[in-house]
Amino acid sequence: MRKFCVFCGEKPVDKNKEHIIPQWLIKYTGNPKRITLLGKKEGKEIKFSWLNFVFPACEECNSNFGKIENKIQTILIKIDNEKSVTHNEINLFLDWLDKIRIGMWLGHALLQNKDFEPNFFINDRVASKDRLCLIYKLNDSEQGIGIIGTDTPVFQQTPSCFSIIINNMIFFNYSKEFLLSKNLGFPYPDKYTYDSSSQVKINKFAQGTYKVTFPIIDGKIIKPTVKLYQSILKGSHTLKKPFAGRGRKYCDSNCLYYNNNIIQSRIYLSDEQIDFHGFWPQKKLINFKFKEKFERELLFRAIVQMTLAHQNHSLLETLNKFDEKMETEEKIIFDKYHKEILELNNKKIFEIEKVMKEFYLII
Repeated sequence: MRKFCVFCGEKPVDKNKEHIIPQWLIKYTGNPKRITLLGKKEGKEIKFSWLNFVFPACEECNSNFGKIENKIQTILIKIDNEKSVTHNEINLFLDWLDKIRIGMWLGHALLQNKDFEPNFFINDRVASKDRLCLIYKLNDSEQGIGIIGTDTPVFQQTPSCFSIIINNMIFFNYSKEFLLSKNLGFPYPDKYTYDSSSQVKINKFAQGTYKVTFPIIDGKIIKPTVKLYQSILKGSHTLKKPFAGRGRKYCDSNCLYYNNNIIQSRIYLSDEQIDFHGFWPQKKLINFKFKEKFERELLFRAIVQMTLAHQNHSLLETLNKFDEKMETEEKIIFDKYHKEILELNNKKIFEIEKVMKEFYLII
């Protein structure tokens, strides 16, 4: 198997080891040597201590992201203690979730298949696509890390959606091209397709509506929650910022960047508990308040359902826009496989639904 750096994809230079779950977080959430279950391979459980869940990385790549990790620890503690955070801090926190999501995807895939050859890596996905984060608080003080959704075959096909439990907080994270751009009022493709490598081929762009349209995202969202949305179009494009008028004002007010290489919006924050709904003013400090806290077991089940449902939606959207030509026999196999892995998620969603209904009947 080719050795590659999980950040850049090249042969590791001055080989280092990257902790997908950082060491500071492992210590923050309990016994650093504890063992966790990371799925199954050929029917056998895959168990690791978080400290040993490491993969090759270039020393420079690891060091560069290590500078971000140092800041994330402070940001996470602020969120946990409901202290004021800045727009830039939460923007960095969303970068970190991108890193964890893709790192878990790479890690799981490498554990399952030693011949795995990914077509993108962590650096390719950090702050490169539309993304959202929902934050929930539990009503206990239990410590630990929990990862939801990264061991499913659907996630291995499209690593767009997962959730992470950190002590008594749950973060639901979803990132995909053009997931939010249209409903956040920014440029979006009228027509686009995917090739066999899941690369996007855009046929036509629309300039944008310059207004927020609700619901911002399709599908079920558990409330109440802190909702963070951000539109990102990264890569060379020919879109021009509006010269004047409403479009110019909207982009100037609500964009961090608008140039030939990236269009990145400010974070759109929706939080019923502090009654704030809008693009986050860059210099404004905001406290996330968790007035309503959830019972762990019930919220866990609901988050699993929500994560798997959005994973299925993401994969179905990709399959519906898949434009690769296949022979009849190949297409039959292709369709059968994807139907089976989607059904695995649906089966789990149904099982949880049944348990939750029985629970409510009992109480």
